[in-house]
Amino acid sequence: MPVQPPLPESAVNALRVVSTALDDIADAHRKLLERERRMQTLVADLMRIAQESGRSNAQLLQVQMAMQREGVVFASVSGVLKMRHDTAKNSIANVR
Repeated sequence: MPVQPPLPESAVNALRVVSTALDDIADAHRKLLERERRMQTLVADLMRIAQESGRSNAQLLQVQMAMQREGVVFASVSGVLKMRHDTAKNSIANVR
């Protein structure tokens, strides 16, 4: 059975960077899923409040503002995830 030569140090370092990036992506993905669940809860709250009589517009406004904040965070995290993914993908392509 032939013995594989060891990987060059640059390849080993690139693989470490990719591994770290993938761990970061997985962590960010979990956080993004938590945010998505929170957003779904806010939407459900908004629908419930809208259907109930006697609720004030202030309560609806509070829920809408919370949803907007969550949407901004969701968009920001999505952008970071895309950038990290692209970085990891390019690192892998450079190793090849």
